[in-house]
Amino acid sequence: MQILCLCCLFSSFIQGQFIDNFDDGNFSDNPTWLGDTENFIVNSNNRLQLNATDAGTSTLHTAYSLTADFSWTIELSMDFSPSNNNNLSCYFMIDNNDPSIANGYFFSIGENLSEDNLKIFKMTDGIPDAEPLAQGQISALATDPAFLNLRMERVEGLWSVYTSYAENEIASFELSFFDDTYDFIADAFWVLNPKYTASNVENFAFDNISAQIYTPDITPPTVSNFSIISANQLEVSFDEAIDAGIIQESNFGLDPNIAIDNITFTGTSDNQVLLTFTENFSSGVDYTLTVNGISDLNGNISSIEAFSFSVSEAPVKGDLLINEVLFNPFTGGSDYIEIISVSDKLLNLEGLVIANLSKNEFAVLEGEILLEAGDIVCISEDTLSTIMTYEPVNYYLVENNLPSFNLDEGNYSILLPDATILDSFDYSEDFHLSLLDEPKGVSLERIFTDSETIGENFVSGVASTNYGTPGYENANARDGSATTEDVLNIDNDVFSPNGDGQEDQLIMRLNYPENSYLTTIEIYNTNGQKVKTLVNNQLSASMDIVSWDGTLDDGGKAYIGHYIVVLKAFRENGDTLYDKKHVKLLDFF
Repeated sequence: MQILCLCCLFSSFIQGQFIDNFDDGNFSDNPTWLGDTENFIVNSNNRLQLNATDAGTSTLHTAYSLTADFSWTIELSMDFSPSNNNNLSCYFMIDNNDPSIANGYFFSIGENLSEDNLKIFKMTDGIPDAEPLAQGQISALATDPAFLNLRMERVEGLWSVYTSYAENEIASFELSFFDDTYDFIADAFWVLNPKYTASNVENFAFDNISAQIYTPDITPPTVSNFSIISANQLEVSFDEAIDAGIIQESNFGLDPNIAIDNITFTGTSDNQVLLTFTENFSSGVDYTLTVNGISDLNGNISSIEAFSFSVSEAPVKGDLLINEVLFNPFTGGSDYIEIISVSDKLLNLEGLVIANLSKNEFAVLEGEILLEAGDIVCISEDTLSTIMTYEPVNYYLVENNLPSFNLDEGNYSILLPDATILDSFDYSEDFHLSLLDEPKGVSLERIFTDSETIGENFVSGVASTNYGTPGYENANARDGSATTEDVLNIDNDVFSPNGDGQEDQLIMRLNYPENSYLTTIEIYNTNGQKVKTLVNNQLSASMDIVSWDGTLDDGGKAYIGHYIVVLKAFRENGDTLYDKKHVKLLDFF
């Protein structure tokens, strides 16, 4: 009865085939590995790792049944340069879990000097043949660290060996040989046998170990990745080696069309091609790359695949504007700066500098930040508090360090890495609406994107958006294209400064034929009485902005009703301009 139990226990460890990537966090089952188990762990990267305490050798084995043509795989790394004292033997097809008495096949890595390579041996009664059956590229494993991704296939005694010596590369064909000495082994074993000094007791790691019935490759190659290499180059990677002899330009297409200049293979696995085009890609254009009719080494032909991409570029002056700023946040909140793209290019803001030039403080934008035409991004040191405070909709928020900003006045600037200023805004709390009781938590929003970044072009956020619009269109944004050829242009001649976010200010755009006009703008009631002087002999640019929040010269509030806005302007040469507009004030705080 005891003998029967032992046989049942042993047979439970046998499987017809297996693959172990250790993603289950253990090596105790599915499959079960036995031996010096106390000297191994599954590490945080889900790899089997040596974890011995002293110099020596360790073994770990699992059993399987080899009753057909098989293939074997393993990935291994040694965090040192292999040698006689620090080496590895892997017995992937032997008939006993004790290599010293087994028959079968193994491979070894590690020897003195610098010619370390993969060597595959046959062994009889535990004694290896004097010469290897085959060996790989000389010095391919004489590296620190050493890495091997290995796949071996045996079909009726013909062995094919596929290798890669760098992580994240697929194994490609390296060599073949014939040996059918040991055919099928009912109870076969995989045995890992590292030898190590005290400095390398943790420096062996293993992954993706398998022994599986061989199946012919009938699967065509597919694209596993593609990337933009330069202004006119794409690199396309496939999930297996492809036939370099028959690849041609017609296998690839680009829409909008740009012709391919040449195709070259990159890497060592024959699964990556570099496509060089005759013209540079245009920024902001949506391209589609198609790949079709690619053959692998077994003649399997791929179906059509399509991939979309766009090319970004670094911004230049005129591409970006400061769209909104918050410099006096609620307690526990964060300052922020909002940036808008006024370019038709696809822009990448990574590496730009946000500055407070009044304090000589700077912060670099880290990570890819992409903006298409008209896109808006808000940069905050604490995006969570910004979201909770302003409850933005359809927003684009990025968390990043910022300079510190004074509560009363200071500067927001966007700089290129070479310190070129893309846009700059000298802010002041005086730019807030005079009727605003408390500026804390209230942003300053840009009104027109086609006007200067000056105080007159910014206004307080509104109550309906919790006084800020981080990462989406400003509540106070106006379309400058709606102006006429008049000198005085008002796109909202009805306004109501009640804080509801709807026409809270009367926004006026001045459109002069030239610079250097001295401007006076006054407000009159319907009795002809002047109640407010907005601008008095102010030197204006050819395009300027003036606003009225409904307050009077005496500090009071204007009554609900009709008013006349009168503009007078003159130049030193005697040119004079006159314009007036009728407006209506509907409601007040």
